[in-house]
Amino acid sequence: MSNFFALDHLATLTISGPDAVAFAQAQLTNDIASMDSEHWYPGAWCDPKGRVVTVMLTGQREGRVELVLPVSQVQTISDRLKMFAIGRNIELSVGERVCGCRGAGTKAAPLSYDGHRAIALDQETCPEDENQRVLWQHADLEARFPWLSAESAGRHLPQSLGLEALGGLSYSKGCFPGQEVIARVHYRGKVGYRVAKVDFQAGPLPIPGSALRLEGGKRAGEMLWSLDNGHGSSGLAVVSIETTDGTQVIAESSNDGLSGRVSL
Repeated sequence: MSNFFALDHLATLTISGPDAVAFAQAQLTNDIASMDSEHWYPGAWCDPKGRVVTVMLTGQREGRVELVLPVSQVQTISDRLKMFAIGRNIELSVGERVCGCRGAGTKAAPLSYDGHRAIALDQETCPEDENQRVLWQHADLEARFPWLSAESAGRHLPQSLGLEALGGLSYSKGCFPGQEVIARVHYRGKVGYRVAKVDFQAGPLPIPGSALRLEGGKRAGEMLWSLDNGHGSSGLAVVSIETTDGTQVIAESSNDGLSGRVSL
């Protein structure tokens, strides 16, 4: 019986060719050149203003770079990356099923931020298992992994998304899109936002990108993604650095709003 199950909310984008590693090194926030081939590492691609367009898992395997992204973003990111590939000897290809598994003893590569979970691509036996997929997403929620969507893309610095804490941001690897802005905030400025979990009472799922406000109406942050938790929903949000654990917030996802509580 297979230990694998399909993660069909994710998809792959492979960068291959002689310049694959150099291209990824010049585009992504993490240090691709120094990665080992035994893990999946968090990373991101930013716009010139330093705002994150997509968050991903990255792996370097035999000279090619494999990216795991939300299925809703993978084709758009592929098309946009091709615009920066002029003069580089690379190929970009979308495909290969993303398969997850738990525990050791498999051929899959573990996540660098969670050694109890691992990913393999395009396994022959990789059945759909809704319960396992949801459990995987809840584990990402507990790990504060800031997956983005079209609604939340291009709005936040990688530090605000917690990528520095996850090991997905390098300040020493050299230039990449938005690097100057990101480094300036790190060395001279102060990050005004951070990632937090928010648990909501019964109601619809908060919409990605919807504003979070304090009970008095002051903006406190915005939602990134969320899941049904059986008695309401839990989600990941970017909140003001001033927000404290247990703060009550309202997500502007419906006419009545959704009341939730922050967990840092």
